[in-house]
Amino acid sequence: MSGQLTLTNTGDSSLSDWSYTFRTSQKDVQVWSSSYDVVDLGDGFFEVTVRPPSWGSSIPAGGSLSLSFNAVSVDLPTSGSLTDAMFFVDAAVEGSGSGQEPAPAPEPQPEAEVPTSDAPARVFEVDVYSGEVTDFRPGIDRVDFGGQSVHNLILGKTEEGYVTFLSPWNDAQKMTLVGVTYDQLTLEDYGVVGNEHLRQDLGGVVSWELGIGEKDPNTTYIRSHEYGKVETITDFDPATDKISFLYYGTRERLSVTQDGADLVISTEPTGQTFIFQNTNLADIPGASLEFHFDQIVEDNLEIPFGRSVESLTLKDRTALLTPEAPAGELTDGFQTRSGDAAVNEQPPHDSHSMGDHGSMEMDPGMDMDPGMDMEPAMPSETEPSVDVEPSSSGLEVSASITGGWSGTFAGNVTVTNTTGVSVGTDWSVSFVSDAPLKSVSNFEFTNTLRDDGRYVVTLSPKSWSAPLAAGAAQSSYYQGSGDVSDPNQVFDFASTSADVPPQEPDAPVIEQPDAPQQPDASDPVETPDGESTV
Repeated sequence: MSGQLTLTNTGDSSLSDWSYTFRTSQKDVQVWSSSYDVVDLGDGFFEVTVRPPSWGSSIPAGGSLSLSFNAVSVDLPTSGSLTDAMFFVDAAVEGSGSGQEPAPAPEPQPEAEVPTSDAPARVFEVDVYSGEVTDFRPGIDRVDFGGQSVHNLILGKTEEGYVTFLSPWNDAQKMTLVGVTYDQLTLEDYGVVGNEHLRQDLGGVVSWELGIGEKDPNTTYIRSHEYGKVETITDFDPATDKISFLYYGTRERLSVTQDGADLVISTEPTGQTFIFQNTNLADIPGASLEFHFDQIVEDNLEIPFGRSVESLTLKDRTALLTPEAPAGELTDGFQTRSGDAAVNEQPPHDSHSMGDHGSMEMDPGMDMDPGMDMEPAMPSETEPSVDVEPSSSGLEVSASITGGWSGTFAGNVTVTNTTGVSVGTDWSVSFVSDAPLKSVSNFEFTNTLRDDGRYVVTLSPKSWSAPLAAGAAQSSYYQGSGDVSDPNQVFDFASTSADVPPQEPDAPVIEQPDAPQQPDASDPVETPDGESTV
C-alpha cells in the first residue's frame, strides 16, 4: 500500500532539525524524501522515526510537510481509504503493555543555517560532452538546460546512483554529477527548463526517485533512466494488471519484443529492461497500457506496441513534480481517457506530431479539467500539414512542422506503405522541398539541388530499420533549414516518386529497433545557430 504522512508544525517558529516517532502494525514501512529508521518491537508493532532528508526540509510555523510512504499491508481491507486509526498505533489505547505514551510532537528548534561556501553559487550548463562534474554542490549550485530538446537529452542514474544527463543516441556522451544523487536535489536545482517534453520527462524521473505520485500494486511502471537495471515480473496477469509509462524519461529508443513466451520492454542507452514472463503482448488490452498525453499524441511511444493512439489509456501527470517553465508557458498532461477494454488489432496510427507542441482531434470521452485554459496546450485548429498525393509506387509521404528556432524548422515526416505487401528495407522515396533538411532521426536522407533552386529530398531506411509492412507507417523527427511554420509553404508532394523492389507479403512488425549511436564527441556537431562545435 502507499499513502502520505502529513506533519504539521503547530508552533510559532520554523522547524528544521526535527524528528517524529510513531508506531504502526504495518510492515516494511518506507518513507520517501526523508531519512527514517524502523525498529521491530517484537510484538507485531514497529516504531518508525522520521527525520529531514540530507539536504534539509524545514517546516514553517503553522505549516505542514507531506511525505509519501509505502508499506506492506497487515490485516487491512483490500479496498477503501486508509485512515489514521488504521495506520497508527497508540500504545495506551491498543494495550500493548509498554505503558508508554505516543511520541510527542517535535519541539521547535532554531532555523537551520543555510549552507555556506567560500565560492559563490554557480550555474552548470548541461552539456553531454562535459563528462564528469566533481564539484557540484547540492543546495548551492544549480544546472541550466537552456533550450535542450528531449530528442537530444535525457536523464539517467548511474549504477553508483549518481545523477547523469546523456544523449539518447550515444552512451559515451554524458554529463555526470559525481557523488550527487536525486534525493539531494530539489526542483529549484534544475532551474527553468524551456523544452516542454523535457520538463515532463525530467519530472517523471525525479518523481519516481523521490517517491512522488501513484504506486498502484497491480501496475508495472516502466522506467528508462536506471543504468543496467533488469526487472522480471513473474505474475503479470493481462486481465487485471497494467503497464504504465507515467515515470518514463525519454521519447527515443523504446523496444517492445516478444521473446518466446516472454514480453520484453527495454530502453537504450541505459539498458533498463522489464521482462514479463509468460506474457503475450497480444493479450494486453489497450486500456491496460497507460501513457500521458504528449507521450503518444505528440510523440510516438505507442508504435512499438502496434496500437493506435485512440486505443490506449491517458493518465493525468499533473500530480508529479515538474520543473519551472518559462514565463507564460504551460506543461501539458492533465488529459485523461480510458483505453479499449479489448485488444486493439488495428495498425498503429503514427501520423500525429512528434514535436513539442502538437495537437489532435479531441475524443468525446476524454476528461478535461474545467479549470484549465486549453488554448496554449490544445490549439483549436490542427497544425497545418501537407496534403498527401497518392503515388503509383504505393508509398505516401506526409509532414508537419511543430516548432523550431531562428534559421531552423522542425517537425515529423511520415512514410506510409499503402500497398498490400511489405516493401522491406530496400525502398526509397523522393519529394520536392524549397529548403534542404538538416537532420532526420530515423531515415537516411539526401538533398539534391535542382536547377530551379529547389531540392529533391530522398528518404530511405536506416540500417537498423524494421521492414515497412503492408499498411504500416514509419515516422521520424526532422530539422530543416529556414524559418517556416506551414509545411505547405516548403514541401511539394505532388510529384512524389519511390523506388520499391518487389516483396513477398510480410506480417506486421511491431518492434522498433534501437537507433545506432550518433557521432562521438570528437565529431563536429551542428548547433541551432548554424555554427559547428566539437
